Amino acid sequence: MTRSFLGLTLALSIVYLGIVLLIAYITEDEIIDSLLSAEIHHLQASYAESEQWPTPRLDYMALYRSAEETPPPVRQQLLKKPQSQEIFTPDDSHYHVRYLFLSDEREALLVAEVSPLLAVTNFSSGLFQLLGGLTLATLAFSLWLAYRIARKTTRPIMQLSDEVKKNREDRSVLTLSAAGQDDEIGYLADTIQNSFRQLSDALDRESHFTRDVSHELRTPLTVMKNSLLLLENRQLAAQDIEQLSHAVEHMQSTVIILLALARQESVPMQQLKLRPIVEETILSLHHVLEKMNFSIEVAIADDYELLGNPHLVSLLVGNLIENALRYANQPRMEIALRDGKLMFSNPVNTPLISKPLEANSRQSDSPGLGQGLFLVERIAARLNWQTTTRSDSHMFHLVLEISP
Repeated sequence: MTRSFLGLTLALSIVYLGIVLLIAYITEDEIIDSLLSAEIHHLQASYAESEQWPTPRLDYMALYRSAEETPPPVRQQLLKKPQSQEIFTPDDSHYHVRYLFLSDEREALLVAEVSPLLAVTNFSSGLFQLLGGLTLATLAFSLWLAYRIARKTTRPIMQLSDEVKKNREDRSVLTLSAAGQDDEIGYLADTIQNSFRQLSDALDRESHFTRDVSHELRTPLTVMKNSLLLLENRQLAAQDIEQLSHAVEHMQSTVIILLALARQESVPMQQLKLRPIVEETILSLHHVLEKMNFSIEVAIADDYELLGNPHLVSLLVGNLIENALRYANQPRMEIALRDGKLMFSNPVNTPLISKPLEANSRQSDSPGLGQGLFLVERIAARLNWQTTTRSDSHMFHLVLEISP
């Protein structure tokens, strides 16, 4: 940018220098022509009045009757080119020649040696030095100005680059200082910031989807695997077929929901009754609950309705029940709805970690992935439910603030 600006300044300076010199030479010639025209008018008027051969008033002008009487340099040029009006000589003399008629039959030549009047030519070396100095000064100023402009122009870009590079190193949420400015740099910063955040969100959703699939499909895959093992030894009983069918349906609905979460797709909402969904989810786990002698008390009104998605609600409830199956120190759980708050409570030995809803949050001795409650929190957010947790040395409570 600096070189381009400097080149443009140099080109403009040369063009301006040429225009100045051209105007100076044209002005010089116009002045000399005006002096000659005025003198010719005077000589013609003087001859008309006295009919005597007039004498020019200016000592650098002379009036001749013919070209043969003019000074040798002028005579030689006029013999070659009779219409010449400017004559240059080797000794730096400069003549201007004009023809005039003193009468109808008498022609004369007015010859002016105008070298003393050539101010531009006489001072050309000094003029060129002056203009050259001014050009150099202009180039120096333009170089300084280009540096300042380039620095001011590129500084925000370099700052954006440094902030983006720093973000790549520490992997934090990209926040650019120029974002929000009402100019081109602000627009660029907003675009970069939004693009990075969208990319980061997409990568996070991809990572969550991988862990969600691992977490959610583990149980139905185990059921299907066990059913296939039974099939090698005996025919499947009606209960086995039911479990296998339920596992397949659960996998299908779970994959659909997890893909919707991963792609940020809109999930269809409808008015639904909460208690039947909770009961169906509990029934889908009855073989595990019976095996562990795990009891679940449900305190939800039969006619309570809310706006939601049945698959999301079922997946949320199932995760919370499975979480209680793993971590409850006593085989019981309570699901209650009070004042628009759906609470899941189960007894624990020790208080849980401080932020159980975050990704990868789990006890040090936990065999799980730390994904269950994190998935619950994301499902609740998609349903526009607020999620809070609290625990003490005896009970763990997860509370969902829902609206009918």
